[in-house]
Amino acid sequence: MRGLAVARVVRARGLGAGRGLGAGRVVRARVLGARVARAASAPSASHGFRRDHLTGNSRGSVLERDSPDQDLACGFYLLNTNNARQPEDDRKMLEEGKAAAFFDPWKRRIESLERGDTVFLYRSGEGIVAWGRASGRLERRAYHGDPEHDDEEYAMALLDFRRTPEPLPAWVIKAIGGHGISFRRTMTSVPEEAGRRLVEHLQSLD
Repeated sequence: MRGLAVARVVRARGLGAGRGLGAGRVVRARVLGARVARAASAPSASHGFRRDHLTGNSRGSVLERDSPDQDLACGFYLLNTNNARQPEDDRKMLEEGKAAAFFDPWKRRIESLERGDTVFLYRSGEGIVAWGRASGRLERRAYHGDPEHDDEEYAMALLDFRRTPEPLPAWVIKAIGGHGISFRRTMTSVPEEAGRRLVEHLQSLD
């Protein structure tokens, strides 16, 4: 609406027949109004990225900037494997065919998963490396087997677990599913239609 209002102002200031504008100036004014309208309607670069919490591993390294209260509302999810901070977490998820998150409150993301939900395991800087469907059975474990971090890993087995032949990079994910998918959170919802298209594409790679 803001862009439309600005476009109308542009027209009011110079597009009237009695204003004496040349054809070239009329066209330029119209283009300007259209550009402003698009810019005003585009989402902010920071939309959806709240900074009210920072996640850290056991030594305090920053992992993410998302809010643990983010709504997880649909049956398709993108889960970061934590490879950038702890490659062992990534390795275990792939070896054991599971979805996992670590430390409170981010580990509780896994509690949001219901049986049959599709989870895409995403490795930062590379892409989707595996995917499967949530078993619905939550498992609580000590992080890396350390009793000092008891129950700091929440995990769930992924049924029909499949690794991708090669990582599916972010630009391909966006081309298939659109630009509404965040790659900066531990776990984020994927719109249903985008999730279905991703599943179809991944199945075609088998």
